[in-house]
Amino acid sequence: MIRLVATRILGDFIDDRALPYLFEKVSDTSWSIRMSAENALCNYGVKVVPELVKRLQHEKVEGRCRLISALARIGDTQAIEPLERFRKEYEHKDEKMAQIVREALAVLKGETGRKSVQLTVPSC
Repeated sequence: MIRLVATRILGDFIDDRALPYLFEKVSDTSWSIRMSAENALCNYGVKVVPELVKRLQHEKVEGRCRLISALARIGDTQAIEPLERFRKEYEHKDEKMAQIVREALAVLKGETGRKSVQLTVPSC
């Protein structure tokens, strides 16, 4: 419970010193902590997009799901090209991951017709 509260608070304060902790928590064993870390990272906005993209290759599956969801929620189109490359890489390796990326790309390209973003990321 303490880790969850700490993660939420760090997202509220938007202090760059918290970023290493938040990036670590997107791969936590607890779903609620992963979600809180994603929410917190979204509060930082476009300034974390390059690091979100960079970490896609290095995170565990659960962390990748949260990073991709954060990219879609932040909505910065600079993530489109790296996500296209990531999708091509995973298209035949991991259908679940490829679907999550396709969904994020649709959001980033404005193809969903929705303003709010909630990817259908199953239990990541």
